[in-house]
Amino acid sequence: MKTLAALVFVLAAATWATCLADGVEEPDCDHIGYSPHTIRKEICGSDGQTYSNEKHLEFENCLYKRVITKVKDGWCKEEDQKRADERRNHLAEEEAKRIQEVLEHPKPST
Repeated sequence: MKTLAALVFVLAAATWATCLADGVEEPDCDHIGYSPHTIRKEICGSDGQTYSNEKHLEFENCLYKRVITKVKDGWCKEEDQKRADERRNHLAEEEAKRIQEVLEHPKPST
């Protein structure tokens, strides 16, 4: 176990030293204001990937130092859009059932 821990430490140190030598450093993308919890308004990127919104695409471009542009609003693949819509509808129906159950059978107050 100690040998494995030592090996992991050596590999991590070597990787860190290589990154420093190459001048590779994680960019500071905090200025973009992206959060996974921001409003979803899906867009399709020029890489064929769907992003949750324009801030998400801008954050990914900053983080990975690339230039992917918005191709269109909405999902890149129609079948992914349909699956997402079906999932959202299913979750909304489940939530509506839970609310209805609480309204019909409220817990007695103590």
